[in-house]
Amino acid sequence: MSLRRLGGLTELLGWMALGVSAGVTLGLLLGERLETPRPRAPLPDDGHPSGAAGSSRTLQRSLADHTDFGTLDLTVRPVTPGVVELIGWVQDRATRAEVMRFARNLPGIDNVHDRLLVHGEDDLAGGASAPSSTLT
Repeated sequence: MSLRRLGGLTELLGWMALGVSAGVTLGLLLGERLETPRPRAPLPDDGHPSGAAGSSRTLQRSLADHTDFGTLDLTVRPVTPGVVELIGWVQDRATRAEVMRFARNLPGIDNVHDRLLVHGEDDLAGGASAPSSTLT
């Protein structure tokens, strides 16, 4: 082996050792940081309950307290946080549209699955109406 070639090999090994040691050092430092749990910042409290059940309770209460919708037999089921399913019977399409608009504009509700049926349009054969609790 020539002296020149040996010098190049030594330089290459030196750079490799430096790279490996730098990688190990950074890995230890970063690994230690990643393992240490950091406290999470609290989420802003906007006064609305979180979660799917909280969204459905909020809508159910708001509908019951509403002067126009309080007498309707409507059921709100939680789907996912911010998403609810609205089930029941209404007297006409206009009421259906108003109820859906009201529900979609409520803070904390991102999406409403419309399962509202209209009397006179969605009734069962023979003129009998289905109770709202039989819907799935």
